Amino acid sequence: MRYARCSRFPVQILAAAMVIAMAGCDNTPDTQPEGAASSPRARANLDCTDEQQVIEDVSLGSGGSVEGDVDGDGEIDTVQIVLDENGEPGCEAFLIVGTSSGNVSIPIWLTGSTGGLPQPSIKTLADVDAKPGLEIVVDEAGGASTQFAGVYTLVDGDLAWIELPESEMGLFAYGGSVGHLEAVDCAGDEELVVTRAVPGQGNEALEKSLYDVTRTTYSIDGGTLEQVSTETDQVPIDRLDRFKEFQTSPFGTCSSG
Repeated sequence: MRYARCSRFPVQILAAAMVIAMAGCDNTPDTQPEGAASSPRARANLDCTDEQQVIEDVSLGSGGSVEGDVDGDGEIDTVQIVLDENGEPGCEAFLIVGTSSGNVSIPIWLTGSTGGLPQPSIKTLADVDAKPGLEIVVDEAGGASTQFAGVYTLVDGDLAWIELPESEMGLFAYGGSVGHLEAVDCAGDEELVVTRAVPGQGNEALEKSLYDVTRTTYSIDGGTLEQVSTETDQVPIDRLDRFKEFQTSPFGTCSSG
């Protein structure tokens, strides 16, 4: 079953607004939503003692379920989120995958509601790592104009979180405004590209509506990302969609099975 809901990034609309807003806009991307904890994803010290009890309580299910082949065995698995309003910080939400071998789960939404969203939600299933089995993309936080997604994959029968290196929350940003634009997508077999665009500095950049674009490519293996390369460019805002990640972010060109 295909499950992918990604829309074209509205760079044409932003182009019209940029001429008005650029002179007074804040060029600093909101890489972390206001109120988010500085180190929210310290998983090594996280012990959710009530996890099994919570994931077995069907009444705690949130937002319905999504179906797709997550473990790569060719069978359809069921993916859902459960919320425990009485859970300790970091143990308030769990992602569950029901496979033919049983249920597996992992704590998610470690920012909690301080991350800007009242609860997490499943964004899409996508083949992010180009290996058998789909990855699960979960909206976990939100800034003023940007969404932040966590990505989860099955590794050796357990759910693992794919952390974005050198990121405050380890989440993937997408969206934005005239002050900054963020996108992420697949970039070939077992590679991802994470892109940020901000208005260029100086009168010429303002007159020509130029954006400074930084594209960082990562290899992905077993749920781990490693930086491969970084490239920079400067392009008019109405040409940002030449970078495919801005057209269907997040993970819009990754196969969804």
